[in-house]
Amino acid sequence: MLTSYIGNLYGPIEVGHIFIISGKTVDGASVFEIDLAASKYDPTDIPLHISVQFHSETIMRNSLIDGAWGEEEIDENLMSSTNPIISGWDFKVLIMTGDEKFHIAINDQPHCTFSYRLTLESIHAIAITGDVQKIFQVDHRRMFPTPWPMLHEEIKRGPEYSFDSPKQFYPGHVFVISAIPCGNHNGTFIIKLHYGASKRQMFHLSARFHQRAVIANSQTDSLDWRKDEERHRFPFCIDQLFKLAVAITENAFVVAFDGEILYTYNYRKFKE
Repeated sequence: MLTSYIGNLYGPIEVGHIFIISGKTVDGASVFEIDLAASKYDPTDIPLHISVQFHSETIMRNSLIDGAWGEEEIDENLMSSTNPIISGWDFKVLIMTGDEKFHIAINDQPHCTFSYRLTLESIHAIAITGDVQKIFQVDHRRMFPTPWPMLHEEIKRGPEYSFDSPKQFYPGHVFVISAIPCGNHNGTFIIKLHYGASKRQMFHLSARFHQRAVIANSQTDSLDWRKDEERHRFPFCIDQLFKLAVAITENAFVVAFDGEILYTYNYRKFKE
């Protein structure tokens, strides 16, 4: 039995987005196709058309512009074999939108690039059709820049890890921090969320090993500290990995430790 997927995409497509499509082709598959199109129904514009052709063991890329197909690309800008997808097997296709071209990976390995012939803003729908038995995943997300460095091996005094958020936080967003406390058994580590590029800390979480306490606070617009809020549940251990999730809700920062809520810190007004 064959299956297919045709759906609208949420929001405008921009540089830095990634599409993840995974599934399984039928045994003896002939062809299946992935389209990033201007619309779900009979589009006259398809900025990216990927045709996986098993009879010729190739993957062809093209664009449909005003109802007319452009020049096919098969061997151009290729970084792997012409078709690494095997008939009857699972597959995963990743499409990332770069500054000037699509970057396409197959089964977690770079495959090719395809230069834009239409604008990213013209993409509003995605379609997976052809000899596909199962579709496991159709995902569209922003591919955030990787904060650097990924891992600290040296212990130094002062700030250890700092980076800008790639986009503005809104209620419903969650970010996760994994780390291993090490060094001073009576020491402290601090997580700070700053207001834009200013020095004002909207959220300051201090894990104090000498007090076995977690302290939360924030600053006014004049950088004055408010009253500390203290929690004596202290789950952190030296030399043990932890995972801390911070959720942005309508009214508070909600902090979870290894999947359990540790702290809720209500938002404060600037001058409060």
